[in-house]
Amino acid sequence: MASLAPVVAALWKELGLAPPVDQIGGSFDFDLGATAFRMTLADNGDTVLLRGRIGWLEGNPHEAGDQLGRVLRLGLGLTALNDAVLDAAEAEDILSPDHQGQVPVHVAATAQLSRPLTILPAIRAILDWQTATESILTQSPVDDDPLTPGRRASRSMLDAEMIIFQP
Repeated sequence: MASLAPVVAALWKELGLAPPVDQIGGSFDFDLGATAFRMTLADNGDTVLLRGRIGWLEGNPHEAGDQLGRVLRLGLGLTALNDAVLDAAEAEDILSPDHQGQVPVHVAATAQLSRPLTILPAIRAILDWQTATESILTQSPVDDDPLTPGRRASRSMLDAEMIIFQP
């Protein structure tokens, strides 16, 4: 059975880190800064699928729709420069009646198991998406408990305090 070990070892070497001591199989999760990544081995046994979380859609469906529209428009421009693609599969969750909280937005890219260093351009492509969308997406999830000390004010909280009444 194929393993992601060569790709992870090459990545860790490029980052100047010792390889992980855990057994590496067909899936591997890691974080680079604030970006959470998941590497999985495709069914063909030679393609590595890399998925990175670039931010969060707001919990309000109207704001989330606006954010998603802006990210999609931005993605049209990025296609000429970037091989990663938007993976907004969870975006439909925002419309479900039992939805609570924010929804993660992911970007996906591929690399080749037989050429482990192809993971580097894939990671760069995802990080470029994150940089391009950081003014659109929320960069960390907001805790919905208002009693949490140090709670970050979300955009929806700020908007609620700035209501303009017109005749």
